[in-house]
Amino acid sequence: MAKGSILKTIAKKSKLMQQNLDYYLPNAVWNEICWDKMYPSFQVDCALFLFGLKPAVRFNVRDNNYFQDLLVIFNRLGFDVASDESLYGTIAKEHGLAAHILEVDNHLLPHEEALGALLGYPSCCCRHIALKGEKEIDNVALEFSAKKLGSQYKMLDISRYQEGISLISHVPCSPVCKPSLERAQAFRAALKESFLSGACLAWCQRVRKAFNF
Repeated sequence: MAKGSILKTIAKKSKLMQQNLDYYLPNAVWNEICWDKMYPSFQVDCALFLFGLKPAVRFNVRDNNYFQDLLVIFNRLGFDVASDESLYGTIAKEHGLAAHILEVDNHLLPHEEALGALLGYPSCCCRHIALKGEKEIDNVALEFSAKKLGSQYKMLDISRYQEGISLISHVPCSPVCKPSLERAQAFRAALKESFLSGACLAWCQRVRKAFNF
């Protein structure tokens, strides 16, 4: 699919996606997912998704059997799921979106902006990454992690994202990116009000401690 067609598809879906981001899942669902088997960074992405703050997530896990189990679990919960031969999976709320994300991700043409939009990242941050190029994402993340963040924008700290400690799952376009801050604030509020247990609670407490709430 050409980049223009991808972006048109996103535009048509964006309004519906936003209407679908205001849901919460019962604690039993969180416990069923086996939090401790996830890569720490995916714990952040998954929590954002389960709190309704992301329309979809891509993932990989440590154990191949658990990879398949996770797809089954989310499918049973009514979510849209898809996977590819590289053992990357996608989970989405909207039917058909999971496979579409993998299609976009595997496209040979530049697709950073389109993929970021499908995963629910701020448009300004998607454009920023698109200008840098997909191969530079890790370097851009390192550069941002070294920046000094002032006041409330400390919530944009992604320096420990790989450890599962972050309030966002994308690289902000600037240290004062307001759309990124809004997402971090919403996640902070959800975590502060949540009543998680087990491995989920242990992860949540680490995030709360790191960001002082």
